[in-house]
Amino acid sequence: MNIGVIAVMIVAIGSASGCGSTIDGDGLPPIDDYTDWYQAIAVGDAPGHGNSYRLMFANDIAREFAGVGRYPIGSIIVKEIRELSHDEIGAPVPGNIRYIAVMRRLEEPPTGTFLDNGWLYTVFDAPRDPETRSARCYRTCHQAAPFDGTFLDWSP
Repeated sequence: MNIGVIAVMIVAIGSASGCGSTIDGDGLPPIDDYTDWYQAIAVGDAPGHGNSYRLMFANDIAREFAGVGRYPIGSIIVKEIRELSHDEIGAPVPGNIRYIAVMRRLEEPPTGTFLDNGWLYTVFDAPRDPETRSARCYRTCHQAAPFDGTFLDWSP
């Protein structure tokens, strides 16, 4: 099964605007094809996201996580935080993108920035927009996450 469903996921993150400095994406692992990665869904109220529809994607390297210890270097998790909409029978469906959050497990930080416990947290408003570093993501929420900075065990 390619889609995991998560009822509640606690994640706090600021909106893309005003979160930090723009990151030079040169040299960062690319995320252009993230919608083809393994996917999980969380729907409903979550601290930092409000009542939203969250589509989360993990690359193949993140899927190598064993459920304990550290995620492998090169792991990337992308989360689209969307408006929560409903179809004609009342089932939740994804609405417009509010912002997109990215976690990259790196060995070294990009020039002029730093990592939070081995992760680079960035946000942006829409695909292909410039990414902005978000130190707040780790400090206000992800440092308490049970799976090496994440709230979801992405292991198979």
